[in-house]
Amino acid sequence: MYLEMDYRNLNLLGSGGMYIGTKNYDAKKQHIGWGAVTAITAKTTSFKKQSGTYTIPANVRYVQIRVTFSNNGETTNKLYVDNLIVRRKSNADLIVDGAITANHLAVNSITAANGALANASITRAKLQNAIIGNAQIEDGTITNAKIGNLAVDNAKVSGISAKAGILEQVLSMRYSINKADSEKDVKKVKEVKPDAIVKDGLNENISITNSQEKLQSIMTEKEGKKLKLSAGNETNDEIRYAIIALKDWEQVPVIENTEVLYTNVPPETRHLFDFNLPDVERENNFQLIAFPFPYEVNADNYESQQTFGSFRVVVIQNKE
Repeated sequence: MYLEMDYRNLNLLGSGGMYIGTKNYDAKKQHIGWGAVTAITAKTTSFKKQSGTYTIPANVRYVQIRVTFSNNGETTNKLYVDNLIVRRKSNADLIVDGAITANHLAVNSITAANGALANASITRAKLQNAIIGNAQIEDGTITNAKIGNLAVDNAKVSGISAKAGILEQVLSMRYSINKADSEKDVKKVKEVKPDAIVKDGLNENISITNSQEKLQSIMTEKEGKKLKLSAGNETNDEIRYAIIALKDWEQVPVIENTEVLYTNVPPETRHLFDFNLPDVERENNFQLIAFPFPYEVNADNYESQQTFGSFRVVVIQNKE
């Protein structure tokens, strides 16, 4: 596996290490260790490219990419990361752009019928501008049967898909500012009882869905719509979450009269909470953010330094 990113620091102070690595999981999505890809040896205030390769162990089936900056010895510096690239290598060789051309492919070797093309593998971004025109579309091939009822409406044409179609990974830097009070704060936490507790293997950290049985992503929905918050735990240890809701980056209640929702999720379990989307005066982005181990941030507990974000949902006015 090949990883690459651009990085820079806020300043050149401190002696903390910066690393690119992986969090490794087995076939049952159980955490089984960490992987080291490359160490960043020099701080810089201008973006610089850093890359490395990693051979995934035979017992690892899933990996989560991680970037760390720790033990810096002072509190003003920060690490910024951009343009993260992950590529699979073939026989230890990286397949670079342009390496596979028409003369390397047999006739009819890539078709929808032989399964070489996965569903949704060809997107607008992969097609040359104006490459598909009337000459490439046979008369009568696009009919009502090919277009689902209400599949194209004003909301989708206005660019909502572009706003909400990407899982919003939250890059965070968490550290305790009142360590002496942390234990007292933990005891003050009042947990919210979940509406449902499920053990089905769908243990994403934080999700917005409309179904208890599956994690169905919601791209756009009307204000006031009742949905479900799913907080999952795929590890072997109990995780407490502090969950907040953001409407265009302004904090709003997660559920009625609850600005911060606390829940303690057992291993291989997820908690579900019913909630309603907030009212809006115009299109707003809505997102849930989960902070694992609130008030217990520890340099030895990598997950306590993380933050998890749900898909962003574009909330529109209910004009009915």
